[in-house]
Amino acid sequence: MKMPSLLVVVALLLVGYVAQATERGHAAVAAGQPVALITGSDRGVGFALTQELVARGWKVIATCRDPEHAQALQEFAATHPVVTIETLDVSNTSAIDALALKYHGKPIDALINNAGIGVLAFPRAGELDPEEFQRLMLVNTYAPLRLSGAFLEQVAASQQRKIIAITSGFGSIWQAPQAATVAYSYAISKAGLNMGMRLLQNEVRDRGIVVGIVSPGPVDTDMQRGYRAAASQTGIPITTPQLSPAESARTLATYIETLGPDKAGRFYSYSGQEIPW
Repeated sequence: MKMPSLLVVVALLLVGYVAQATERGHAAVAAGQPVALITGSDRGVGFALTQELVARGWKVIATCRDPEHAQALQEFAATHPVVTIETLDVSNTSAIDALALKYHGKPIDALINNAGIGVLAFPRAGELDPEEFQRLMLVNTYAPLRLSGAFLEQVAASQQRKIIAITSGFGSIWQAPQAATVAYSYAISKAGLNMGMRLLQNEVRDRGIVVGIVSPGPVDTDMQRGYRAAASQTGIPITTPQLSPAESARTLATYIETLGPDKAGRFYSYSGQEIPW
């Protein structure tokens, strides 16, 4: 049997070394990937942001209430192994705690509170439905704070240590006084979210955690279309959205990646401008 030449042996050793080095390099890159947890990831801005962050090299824990019916998200995750889908109803505190326990000890660089609900009716002050009002406050205001508290250790253990609230321009008392007379519950829930996140920043600052508050802008989503249709029936003028979910997601991803202590606890628009409160 003919023995391989020295050159062949050296070549084989080099090929093996390069393969091992490449494998180690891929593992190192994967280990260094930032991780984002996004609520409400099955549609609209949440789904677009999931896609955008994956394109930028992030791993994403994509949560939604009903993954079985989140066809677009399921199809995207099937071709992108860096996406993990989790069931989460943000209005269910037990579900929040269970998911936080599941990810105990696992760093999360960006906790993105995106899930929220809108309104399809515009009652006067004396006609407000207390149950509907409480539902808006529970999902839009309480849930992001509850989720942030539950995942605080995971965020603190990460490299980037960021908590982000996707809010609304309606949450600015200064900027949208007319909106409050149109949709009391929604505007108040977003103003409450902004205040809650501002207070949360004070609580977590000493741990190096940065809390971001950002509006995605006028985005063409299912929720916005429903809102506009309901508003038009009552004669309320509504500005037509100027951004697609993908366009908004690109600006939000840039905001998230560049978020630092200088913007902590302050309210910004998708365009990078600070919004007065």
